[in-house]
Amino acid sequence: MEHDSLREQVREAWWRFDPIGVREVRSSCSDEYDGYVALTVSALIHEEDVDEVIQRSLESMGGMRWLGDDRIEGFLGELKRLQLDTNGCEDVGKGDSGSTSNRQG
Repeated sequence: MEHDSLREQVREAWWRFDPIGVREVRSSCSDEYDGYVALTVSALIHEEDVDEVIQRSLESMGGMRWLGDDRIEGFLGELKRLQLDTNGCEDVGKGDSGSTSNRQG
């Protein structure tokens, strides 16, 4: 998968996830998630632990405890599928427990 295509797919995934609720004002906040997109793309390409990257991102946004594990897990699942497509391997998210129970909060 091309990196530009991956970046666009990750950007769209962040917009669908929309943890801080800026989707309705997208035109004035079009770059709101770009810093998180860059971190996420890097994690996917380098086969890093996506759970950890997203957990750190959400913590930097104030914890986002109200989102709920199901919504976060859905987002992580989407990212892990992109990671698998990008790297063509089954060992995505090294060290990944597959659960949000380890999350601090």
